[in-house]
Order: sequence, then structure tokens, then C-alpha cells
Amino acid sequence: MRTNPLEGKRVVIDGRYLAAHRSGLARYTKELVKHIIALKLGIDLKLIVRNDEPFDADLKKTIDGAKGEKIEVIGTNAAHYSPKEQTELYKLINLLKPDLVHFTSFNHPVRYSKPFVITIHDLTLHEYPNRASRLKQWVYRFIMRHAAAHSRLILTVSQHVKRDIIKNYAVAPSKVVVTYNGIDLEHFRPISNSKRLKDVTKKYNITKPFILYVGQWMEHKNLFRLVEAYLKVNADPKYTGRFQLVLAGQARNYAEYRDKISRVKAAHDIILPGFIADDDLPALYNAAQLFAFPSLAEGFGIPPLEAMACGTPVVASRSSSLPEVLGTAALYFDPLDTDSIARTITRGLSDASLRERLSKIGRQQAAQYSWHATARKTVDSYGKAL
Repeated sequence: MRTNPLEGKRVVIDGRYLAAHRSGLARYTKELVKHIIALKLGIDLKLIVRNDEPFDADLKKTIDGAKGEKIEVIGTNAAHYSPKEQTELYKLINLLKPDLVHFTSFNHPVRYSKPFVITIHDLTLHEYPNRASRLKQWVYRFIMRHAAAHSRLILTVSQHVKRDIIKNYAVAPSKVVVTYNGIDLEHFRPISNSKRLKDVTKKYNITKPFILYVGQWMEHKNLFRLVEAYLKVNADPKYTGRFQLVLAGQARNYAEYRDKISRVKAAHDIILPGFIADDDLPALYNAAQLFAFPSLAEGFGIPPLEAMACGTPVVASRSSSLPEVLGTAALYFDPLDTDSIARTITRGLSDASLRERLSKIGRQQAAQYSWHATARKTVDSYGKAL
């Protein structure tokens, strides 16, 4: 029989990233809290959120329905990387008198000396600062070093990132615990309703069969090479004008991307719909002929797994954590070689038996990842940290 070392313990979870509604960190934080609550461990749970942001309605529903569980949501004005993170957040956490704090990223008040664990999702900013100022890069590295050294345990989302953490911060392997991210298989699944698929493509001005990318628009996401590869595919007379490229997601430096893309040939077939509503995302994955994920660096890679869960064939970079997470269920390319990307996209579009196989094994691959398992391993780590 499993013992419960956490019963009655006061655990504070830093949920400030819930304010970044469209990010992977927000998804991780929301699903982790929901599934920890569902475990019904009798934890005295305090969730710190941003005062200046609306609270997630789905998470609120979970908290309101958690009968018999002790849960309190507490607001703060302390943003990440701000002076208030080191002053107001520090005071707030001390007032709460927790047995353990979980910072769902590495950001933490450096003066806090009582037991805490952190999640490090990736070390992407080490190599791809994404135009962060020198000051922000310095602060990032300082706080990350402090978090790695002083946390009781480091949680991370893949073996690839675990190796990076050990290499860069000289911590013992036993201190780093891999808690893979999950996929909501009830939300992301095959959809047979053709009208629903037509409605969602019409909503986002997609008029042809299409190749889909979903994710943020940042340097390491490698989107310009994907565009170049698409143009090479489109230059082949067998494919000219047949497929559109849809680049969906929260766009940083959006004007620069839009400007560059507007000047290329076949720009009218490159669709930039922006952020896709959660209710529409499964249908968009289902409607796509192919999902392409060209990242140079990923800590985990949720979007290609979501596409797989919907039965959509996936082509992806043979880089960082992606082969570990996607296994044999994706078709891989060299992300630095636009010819390699173009050849792989062409194969993914044209080989019917390969597409059928990728669709089948992709669903099996995605089914290996659940937020329940993430939450279970996370709370087991809380017990070890205490």
C-alpha cells in the first residue's frame, strides 16, 4: 500500500506562469496543478498567481470542484525577473510558512533558504538568447545557477535536458528527476466530423491542403528555414500551388516575420493565423496534411505530440529532445539543411503507406504521455525532497 508522506503538508506552487496563457510553461503549470488536485493527497496547497491577470477558467472549475481538499489561490504583483520577485514574493512565501515550495520554472527569490524544488524545462537561452538584453541574460544565468545549487531536487521534462543540466551546472545525477510532460488525449484526438474541419480551416482563411506548424516564433524555432524548405517543395511542378504552409502560434517579432514572408514567392500560400484558440486546435491538427516541427532546440516538444494524438503525420528535427520524445513515430530531417527539410516534407506528403504508418504509431506514441503520470512523479519527488 502506498504511503502518503505529503498528507497535511503545506505545499506552495508558484503558478505565476499561468498568466502567460499561450505558453508551454502555462500549460505545464495548469495541468500539473489540476492533476495534483485529482490525486487527493490531502495536501494543504497554496497556489500563487498574478493579481493582474484573469484566472484560468478551467483550473478554477477544477479547484471549485475539489471537495474535501484544502486549496487556496493567492495573488501577487511580482512578475518574473522583476525586483518584486526578490522582495514581495520572498515575503509572501515566508508568510505562508510552507513545508515545500515548487517553483515551476527556475525563477525564485534567491534569499529563500527553506526546502524548495524547481522545474527546468530547457536550457535554450544558453545558446539562443532570443534577443534578450545582456542584463536579462546575466540575471537568467545567475538565478539558474543559484536554483540548481540550492534546490532540494530539480525536475525536468526529458533525459536530454537532464544531461544538459548535469553538464552545465555540475549537479549530481540523482538530484535531477525526469517528469515528462503529458498530453490531454480527450482533447487531442482524431475528429471524423468533416464539417468541423472545414469550419476551422475557413475560420483561419486556409483554402488548400496544408502543412502546419504550431508554436512560438523565436530564434530557435527555425521558422525561416521551414519557409525556405516549403518554397523548395512548392517550386517542384508536381507540388506548385497544391499546398499552403500555416504558421500558427504566439508571434514574437511578428512584424519582422510578416515582412520577410510577404516578400517571398508564393507568399499568398503562407498563412499566419496567429494564436489558435484551444477549442480550435484539435480540429486544425486533424485538418492538416502534415505537421512540421523544425526546432533547433526543444526541452520536450508538446505540439508534435498533440498532432500525433490527432492522427496527423509528423516531420521533425533530428535535434535535442525530439527523437527521445517522438521516438520512431516521426520522420526526421536535419534542421540546418533546407534541402533535407524539403525532401522530408515531400516524402511525408506523397507516400501514402508511410503516412498511414506514421498516423497509427503516432497515436500510440502520444498515448505514452499523460499529465496524471507527470503529477504522480512530481508529488513523489516532493516526498523525496522533504
